[in-house]
Amino acid sequence: MESYCKSYAGQFNVVVCENDNEAFGAMTAMDNAGVTYGPGNDVILISYDACTAGLKEVQAGKITADFECNPLAAPTVEGVIKTLESGGTPEAQILVPDNWYALKDQIVDFSVDGKAMSMIEVTDEVIEAQY
Repeated sequence: MESYCKSYAGQFNVVVCENDNEAFGAMTAMDNAGVTYGPGNDVILISYDACTAGLKEVQAGKITADFECNPLAAPTVEGVIKTLESGGTPEAQILVPDNWYALKDQIVDFSVDGKAMSMIEVTDEVIEAQY
C-alpha cells in the first residue's frame, strides 16, 4: 500500500481489503502518505472480516463498510452432521450467514440475486456482541 500511495497519489478513491488486518496496514500506509480515508474523505476503505477491532474502525469513521466472513460455522456443520446421523439428506448447498456493517449514514439498500439484503448499523452493542 505504501508503494501504491506513492505510485498512484491522487489517482485512487477506493481500497478493498480482503481482511481487517490488511485494512489496518492500508490505514497505516495511507496515514503515512497523508491520504484521508473513510466516509467523506479521499478514499473509501472497505474490509472483510468484521472482527471487533474492524468494527471499532467502522465506528471511528475510518473503515466505510466491513463485511463479515463468519468464522462461526460450527453450529451449521453440527446441524448437517445430525441430519446425516439421523439418515436424512442435508441441503445440497448450505450458506453460513454473514452480516454486513456500516455507520448509519453509510447503509445502503441492495440485492443479491434479486434478494433484498440489509446492512447493520455499527453500535457499541453490535461491537460488544461480535467475536
